[in-house]
Amino acid sequence: MNNFRIKQYDLSLDSLPGGREVRLVYMTDLHGAVYGEGQKDLINAIRNERPDAVLSGGDMMIRHNPDSLDAAADLLTGAADFCPVFYAMGNHETRQKLTGKFRTAYRKYEKKLKQAGVRFLANSSEILTLKDVSLRIYGLELPLSPWYKKPFSPALKKEALDYYLRPCDTEMPTILLAHNPYYAETYFEWGADLTLCGHYHGGVVRFDEHRGLISPQFRLFPRYCCGDYYRQSQCMLVSAGLGDHVLHLRIHNPREILSIRLRKREDKWPST
Repeated sequence: MNNFRIKQYDLSLDSLPGGREVRLVYMTDLHGAVYGEGQKDLINAIRNERPDAVLSGGDMMIRHNPDSLDAAADLLTGAADFCPVFYAMGNHETRQKLTGKFRTAYRKYEKKLKQAGVRFLANSSEILTLKDVSLRIYGLELPLSPWYKKPFSPALKKEALDYYLRPCDTEMPTILLAHNPYYAETYFEWGADLTLCGHYHGGVVRFDEHRGLISPQFRLFPRYCCGDYYRQSQCMLVSAGLGDHVLHLRIHNPREILSIRLRKREDKWPST
């Protein structure tokens, strides 16, 4: 039986209006893992966080295993029953929808999710409109070549992000779903208030909040492996994810979803 934790982050966002709290749940790298019948354990945990939106960072299935689509669909459609769901692409989604023998299964999966109201963000953005605040949510889909090349991939320039996503909106709070944290410096430069990543699975063996052993590109002790990172008023969170792929091993590295509360910097958090 799979276990997971809910990792809580309370973040200050200068661009939010005062007196408003926004609640988000972020999940990534499910890789077809199952948490109770029909994903009921995960769905109930997400519901209990009372999110304004659920955000998915990709790799919800395994690229060469169409059966793993069912577990992902159960989770995403289940969450869409009670709040908006925004879904950005990981390298496994990109690979599966481009591979001939898996393409039909992926198209059926995507159609099912869209019918349930899931919003796909593949180098696109949508506005999440709440009662008294709007946020723009971007989903980055990097081409597999060259951006996922092993063990070394080229530098990603801000101009490339401007090409894939257009320049960052400065008129409202912005969230970037960017699967691969390898390009963290460029994400900060691009300008999103909050960036959410995954892909590294917490480094497989996790030494502390921010350090893990290895990345999927076979780089030891990768930078920006897991946890929270800051540049002035910006924040990037890297989740250790909910599943495993190839190497089914986790040491000091719990599976997790992120529960994120956002407030304006001047607003005080209640004492606990």
